[in-house]
Amino acid sequence: MFGAWLRDKTSESGLTQDDLAVQLGLSQQAVSKWITDKSLPTSAATLEAIAVVLELPVSEVVSVVKTATDERDELRETTPREEADTAAHELKELRRKIDALERKFRQQRRSQAHVQAP
Repeated sequence: MFGAWLRDKTSESGLTQDDLAVQLGLSQQAVSKWITDKSLPTSAATLEAIAVVLELPVSEVVSVVKTATDERDELRETTPREEADTAAHELKELRRKIDALERKFRQQRRSQAHVQAP
């Protein structure tokens, strides 16, 4: 999201990606990572510099970065380790519930056997 927005705003300003990098005093690779949504600018100084270079309100730049950060966090995939930990926890809970049901069933059978005994 941020990448498409930055690409559009850079183009609207008549700048290339390289021009933006030079005016921000950053590497072309840093700007490329933003445009391809591989990373986001994080420092307040950088956000302010983007606003100045693109002649935008700082609040707009901050808002777009915040939205992109929120979306990225929502889409963040769990790692295989996190999935394994979750599955192990769920399995443990299922075993606990099964054990409780088995105990309850055994108690009911014992109660029925005592009632039916002469």
